[in-house]
Amino acid sequence: MYVSVFIVNIKRILLQERIRAREIGYEDPINPTYESTSEMYHKTLNEILRQIDNDIRAGKDKKIGIMVATHNEDTIRFAVEKYVFLELKILVYMPF
Repeated sequence: MYVSVFIVNIKRILLQERIRAREIGYEDPINPTYESTSEMYHKTLNEILRQIDNDIRAGKDKKIGIMVATHNEDTIRFAVEKYVFLELKILVYMPF
């Protein structure tokens, strides 16, 4: 029961976002495929990590934390590989 209600609400939100995009005149914010969603997520994560790396290399003493939340095993692997490559500290919390 709760799952089906949740799915209906997600579909409603997606529809509302598409309608809003048309009304305001910007591109549909919903990715058309699973693959394009993953690609967008990876690009965004890559940019965030690049900015963090730039700040560290520039000597900016910022305490920055990000949370990579995904059900996608490939995205978890992608994030960990990026963290290792950039020599960032990883705190892994998996509640399941």
